[in-house]
Amino acid sequence: MRTGKLALLAITSAGLFACSSGTSQGALTFTVAESLFVFQPDDATSGYVLLSNAKGNCAALQKGIQPVEIGNTSYLLILLGQLNAQGQFAPLTAGTYNILDPNSSTSPTPPALIGTSALVQTDSACSAAGANATSGTATLAPLDTSDGGSSTLNYSAVYGGVQISGTNQLTTCLVNVLAPALDGGCAACTGPGDGGPCTIQ
Repeated sequence: MRTGKLALLAITSAGLFACSSGTSQGALTFTVAESLFVFQPDDATSGYVLLSNAKGNCAALQKGIQPVEIGNTSYLLILLGQLNAQGQFAPLTAGTYNILDPNSSTSPTPPALIGTSALVQTDSACSAAGANATSGTATLAPLDTSDGGSSTLNYSAVYGGVQISGTNQLTTCLVNVLAPALDGGCAACTGPGDGGPCTIQ
């Protein structure tokens, strides 16, 4: 079974953490400025949800910048995957995705909708800290894969021993798999100075 694809994406896109994220019961500790469903049209099996306190994420992602390469941000990332009856990854669909503990050795029984998730905070140098989800669900219905399309997310998951849940309207952001990478750099995210959301530069 090819569940390694989700684990690899989680490691490269979010970093997977063992420490507590300092979240509060039931709600995120940051204000969501952008809610995206990030979809790769040249690989319909790949996509993720990004809830971020930063503005300008879609344009940054289309340039090859990963969320963990944006400084001074907080975000929730849910990586999505669908396994067909043979255990191979299939194109993403609407439905309820079971969030897996990345440290568990238990494999899902195909066919299945699966995901991994992390809460992440970056500092001005893009050093990241956060917590993995150890269980939960993420329901996307409908799921719109067209550019600028609208999807609805309902999620509930446990991060660092704290259950976080919410509902968000997602805008679809199409990102080419072959977009150039930032090569370990750190994009600045500057705020208005009044505690509002920052904007990616």
